[in-house]
Amino acid sequence: MASNSSGSMGAVHYWLMFFGLTTLVLGFTTYMGFKDQAELRTQAQQALKSQNDADTNFRQSVEEIGELKRTIGHQMDKVGVGTPNDPNTVVGAMTDDMKKYGKEFAANTYKDTLIALRQQIDDLIGQRNQLQAEVQNSAKQIAALSTQYNNQVVEQKKFATESKADLQTRIRESEDLINRKNEEIAENRAKLNEAILANAKLQEEFDRSRTRAEQNQKKYLAINTQLNEELDQHRQVSFDKADGQIRSIDHSARIVTVNLGSDDNLARGTTFSIYDKRNTGVARGSADIKGKVEVTRILDGHLAEARITEEKLSRPIAPGDIVFSPLWEPGRKLKFSFVGLIDIDSDGKSDRKLLHDMLLAAGAEVDNEVDDEGNRTGNGITVNTKYLVMGEIPDPTNFPPGSADAKRVEKILEQRSALRTEANTQGVRVINLTDFLNYIGYEPKRRIYDPNDTSSPYPIRDGGRRVGINQGAADRFNSSKASDTYKADDNK
Repeated sequence: MASNSSGSMGAVHYWLMFFGLTTLVLGFTTYMGFKDQAELRTQAQQALKSQNDADTNFRQSVEEIGELKRTIGHQMDKVGVGTPNDPNTVVGAMTDDMKKYGKEFAANTYKDTLIALRQQIDDLIGQRNQLQAEVQNSAKQIAALSTQYNNQVVEQKKFATESKADLQTRIRESEDLINRKNEEIAENRAKLNEAILANAKLQEEFDRSRTRAEQNQKKYLAINTQLNEELDQHRQVSFDKADGQIRSIDHSARIVTVNLGSDDNLARGTTFSIYDKRNTGVARGSADIKGKVEVTRILDGHLAEARITEEKLSRPIAPGDIVFSPLWEPGRKLKFSFVGLIDIDSDGKSDRKLLHDMLLAAGAEVDNEVDDEGNRTGNGITVNTKYLVMGEIPDPTNFPPGSADAKRVEKILEQRSALRTEANTQGVRVINLTDFLNYIGYEPKRRIYDPNDTSSPYPIRDGGRRVGINQGAADRFNSSKASDTYKADDNK
């Protein structure tokens, strides 16, 4: 019994040990399970909290994005991250807005674009404020001017009222005066009618007398013209007087001095004709002229130097000879009338401008002129006209009848006749152009000679020293034929 009891006790012991160990293992396992479950529960709670926080943040982000879309004005579903140029996204629409509305102020960001636009708006506001200030100043000026204008209007109205009253008074006075004058006019009209009858008789007598006077005037004018022509042709009477006198002469240098100078208003370039000191009158004819000089230098108040431009060796210039020019007179501007063609150097071309320059240089002027087309200028010949100078006039019969040249010459002849009549009436001397040029001492300038130009065979002075019998040095000319050595070679 005792061994059964021992055996039973051993089995119990083993069972108890096994049960104890199993309990320990189960307890440890249970403990560890409860511990892991607590940690997992803690982690699960933390994860749940993180999920809740994440959900809260996500909802807040979604709300903020929604608010941002509403603020921007674009509520597309896609924000446009990674696709900024897609116009169907918020970012793409914002980029289009910056380009479309920002234009030249568009920046890389919405903020910078808004700042640039704000700055432009501020600048425009500043300009607007400045313009408004200017408008206000202008308004003040306008108001001041308006006040001034209104004051002037008041004064003008006052003046107009006073003037109107004064006008009414003057009208009444004028009406009274007119009535008195009308009465006087009626009386004078009656006297005038009587005077008209008497004047008609006097007019008839005057017309008869005028007709007789005109007939006598024409007769006397014809006689006077004839007498003047006879005097010029036979007696060569001239009332002109010498302008000065030759003081000294240097024949080797061909220079003279005359007793005229700056005090006499003498100018360089003035030309004179020279007459013998025993000459009884100047400007009677070209035969009396023994030489010509041109003033080259003013030496003193009454002394000038001149070069000899022409001298007759048979009648050499000597001290005491007198000088004369119809263009020049101390302290007086002389006037001349011209008609006909002015060809001074006989080259077939008009020298009218040269003539005008000569007169201007000498202090003279043209008071009447008929140009090459027959057009006349001037107010008529008067007693102040020095000479009527006649240029050459072609024969109209040398042109076809009715041609432009024939009509032009006929027109010049008509004007010449009218000027000659005026000159005879006023007692003005008529001379030809050649005598006029001789009187003023004009000597044509030396032409430039071209040996190859055969169209104008100009004679040139011979430079040789040998002089033939009865041949003056100033009268020697050669044929102007150049040697073949100096002619142009057309084959070159």
